[in-house]
Amino acid sequence: MNTRKLLGTAAATGLMAVTLLAGAGSAQAAEPIDSYDAQLAALCGSVGADKDGRAYDDVLKPESNVRSGPSTECGVNWTSGSSNWTVDYHCYRVVGGYHWTYLRLKGTESYGWARGDRLTDSGSNKAC
Repeated sequence: MNTRKLLGTAAATGLMAVTLLAGAGSAQAAEPIDSYDAQLAALCGSVGADKDGRAYDDVLKPESNVRSGPSTECGVNWTSGSSNWTVDYHCYRVVGGYHWTYLRLKGTESYGWARGDRLTDSGSNKAC
């Protein structure tokens, strides 16, 4: 086989590989497998099992939002009043570098997620 033909074939094969890789990259960018919206949808509305089971007096700080999921982008289920509230911890998750505790307002059926900095003791120590 002559050298010119061999080099031409190698160049064409390399060009095809670059084209295929470039095409694969653009397809991936257009349709990411784990989109932010899909991750957020999975978080909002999530619940945590009652692994902690203990009630904590006066731990939810005043004017704290308790959310439908462990993210500030999830909807607010309810907001605490002007004093610390007693809650029943269930478990925690770490999302976006923040410690979130799934809890229930003691004596009610009001549940939700509170970020650790809104709890006087940082929240549950039982992972969900």
